Amino acid sequence: MGAFEYFSKTIQDTLACLKEKPEWRDRYAGIAEDILDNEGFISEVRGKFHEWSPFKFYLLTNDARDAYPKRTGTRSVTFSMRYLGQQVAKLTATTSIGVQCQSDQIQLVLSTSGSDYDFDEANKKYFECEIQLKESDWNGDDAKVFRDRFRRRHSCDTKVKSPEHRIESLLLTEFSKPETPKALIGIQPVRIAKVRFGMPIPLNAHNRGVVTHSLGPGGIDILARFSTPGQTNLCIIEVKDENIRDEPATDAIEQAIKYTVFIHQLLRSDAGAD
Repeated sequence: MGAFEYFSKTIQDTLACLKEKPEWRDRYAGIAEDILDNEGFISEVRGKFHEWSPFKFYLLTNDARDAYPKRTGTRSVTFSMRYLGQQVAKLTATTSIGVQCQSDQIQLVLSTSGSDYDFDEANKKYFECEIQLKESDWNGDDAKVFRDRFRRRHSCDTKVKSPEHRIESLLLTEFSKPETPKALIGIQPVRIAKVRFGMPIPLNAHNRGVVTHSLGPGGIDILARFSTPGQTNLCIIEVKDENIRDEPATDAIEQAIKYTVFIHQLLRSDAGAD
């Protein structure tokens, strides 16, 4: 089977998988609606604190959806703070409902572990950082010491858990630059309220020649917009940190095609406009 026939089968298999369980249509419509409702608040909050280098903030889809008013009279949103693409802490911003997001009216707390996450062991293993934070004031001494611990590292000599995530972060940084100077012009990552996010996919696309349904955390490595004179298209990028026999380039192309078919169908669903 040639490449054309093989990838044509990949497209047809992905379409069949999406048609088999169309529940994703209503689910993604709900995701889009929630994020659009919260985007203004997220953007306002994000503009009130600085992204200290070498850290980058990301927004997980569930956190973007959960940025709604709480019964306690507060509203909050949580950002994932990453170093070289690896999660090292979470920053939660909370403000009272009905109060404008002034810097002195937002509570910013940094945590390395919580009820559903724990980065302490990985921070120690990969970055020799033993500082553990529990809702520490973002502007307080403990958070400053934590940030300084990473800023003083020589990142080029750092071994990370996922080299792929490190490359992904570097690409996002390059793509996010203004058009000049820039290594690759005409491309910008798709973001939520100017914050990096991972586009979730309802498929397990990693296995060669197979596509199945998934409710897991998998997603597109980089979803971007690529512009040429008179035209702008969405661009799906699958990142690999090495070229090895067990995972050839054709596997990455196949995976990206599966993602592309989903985005194609999503844009043509009832949730497509959102």
